[in-house]
Amino acid sequence: MKLSRYTQIVEYEGKILVFNLLNDKRAVCTDPTDLKMIERLRQGESIDPAKLSKGVQTFCVDENIDERKVCLGLLQSAYWDKRQLNFIVLPTMDCMFRCKYCYENKDHEAIDENFMDDFAEAIRTYHLRNRLKNLSIEWYGGEPLMVYEKIVDFTKNLNHFCETENIEHTYSMTTNGYLLSFDKAKTLIEMGIRKFQITVDGVKETHDKLRPHKNGNGTWNTIIENLLALKNSTLDFHVMIRVNYDTEVVERISEFYKFVKDNFDDRFTVFHHVISKWGGANDEEMEVIDPSTSQYVDTLLVEEAVDHGLKPDMNFYFTKFGGRVCYANRPYFYILSLDRKLRKCTFTDEKYDAFNVVGYLRAGEFEIDEKKLLNFVMPDYEKMNEKGCYDCQILPICHGLSCALRRAKNQVIDCVEEKINVKDNIIQEYKYYLSLKK
Repeated sequence: MKLSRYTQIVEYEGKILVFNLLNDKRAVCTDPTDLKMIERLRQGESIDPAKLSKGVQTFCVDENIDERKVCLGLLQSAYWDKRQLNFIVLPTMDCMFRCKYCYENKDHEAIDENFMDDFAEAIRTYHLRNRLKNLSIEWYGGEPLMVYEKIVDFTKNLNHFCETENIEHTYSMTTNGYLLSFDKAKTLIEMGIRKFQITVDGVKETHDKLRPHKNGNGTWNTIIENLLALKNSTLDFHVMIRVNYDTEVVERISEFYKFVKDNFDDRFTVFHHVISKWGGANDEEMEVIDPSTSQYVDTLLVEEAVDHGLKPDMNFYFTKFGGRVCYANRPYFYILSLDRKLRKCTFTDEKYDAFNVVGYLRAGEFEIDEKKLLNFVMPDYEKMNEKGCYDCQILPICHGLSCALRRAKNQVIDCVEEKINVKDNIIQEYKYYLSLKK
């Protein structure tokens, strides 16, 4: 056997951490014999499997296997399954916030009964044709809680259908948290909407500056009150607190993480994302962190979270198999907007629609343009070869897919930041799980 091309080895505080990006296996190697074998494998030696422990074999592969083919094949076989259907639904583009970095139009239009009825009927029609196994829906926006009652009614009816047809169904919601009162949260959680992404941009001062209410007032206090009410309950849920950061947020991130650790439990995790100029009205006046350095800042923030005993779970997920493959690259994952267009990316700007729109919600069915779908999601193998993707050690993370919209529009493949900080993230993941044993 030979060492897998996707096995990487890191030394941390005198310990040898071994991890494989293809099979997602991680281990701390302490056995002297195993350490010797790993060193021989690192030098390019092939070793008889009988001489290797089962633990070491986990990070090896048969000499005749081309792992690049295995890597790309596993992802395609997992994603090209019509029995798995996923949606991000934008039931309204309206929002009571006026976030400084927002790129969305604040359209006051919202879904009507016909929209919800047609959506439900289209799911039933799809099931009749493809025998659904898994269905997932994430409510997005705008602010989805502005149409709370419609979401509740729709979910109740869909639950009955999925349970009758034995379809596994999962729901989530990206919300600013301002309208997420305990009563509303309890209703949503009990009907199956248990995962929430809620943005809190650091401490009160930085958050209120970046995410004010449309009336000019701060929003931090109300969001935190709602989150604390959830924390004080026994409900089963997961809240991922997203922190969009600029320099001011980073300067006080330790203070914020201490607040989260002191006031919340392990049902709350954190995730951070650098603020960029995303095409909003305030782009020209915004001061953002230089994109060329943001990956290093990101590494420091992951470490800061772990040092405070918090789990930056999305950042850990990024180092897993397919972790950096955007949902837009998945063929049966659609963005459903008020205009009934089925897009692949949440950017709903019409200038991208020539590439981004792959179908429509018609009366009771999803009408998909297969050619446009394939043009959007299929890898550009020629560009991957030019970029060096096939020989890259982190191919299992991104599969050379990067941003699907940019790839479809400009024929460009972007490298993900994990190419630089994957080993740092693995170390932080190890530190986090080690802290749980204390």
